[in-house]
Amino acid sequence: MLQQARGEFVAQIADDDLWLPHHLRELAALLATVEFGNLTAVEIYPDKPWTYSRHQLDDRAVRERMRRERFNFFGPSDAGYWLSTYRRLPEGWAPRRRTSGPTCTCGENSWPWNP
Repeated sequence: MLQQARGEFVAQIADDDLWLPHHLRELAALLATVEFGNLTAVEIYPDKPWTYSRHQLDDRAVRERMRRERFNFFGPSDAGYWLSTYRRLPEGWAPRRRTSGPTCTCGENSWPWNP
């Protein structure tokens, strides 16, 4: 999918997510200072109170949890990154099998969100 991309940065959205009107402008401002970053997400359900994601990718514990858990709680709709950064990865977002713990395709360069 990203082999033909031509923009400066990448922002992906899941089919069941929505972005607020200013999302891409805010993400572009963030990416002026970092190569990979995230914005706060809000979960909205008709029968529940709104919840805000306080997870930040610069938190080592968050990154470790992303590698450790079977499904990634951190979806692609919250984050963005420079296309040039993605292209420096050896295999893009390449899955890697765990050697211990629950079976999961995950690794330093993977993004295993819920299927």
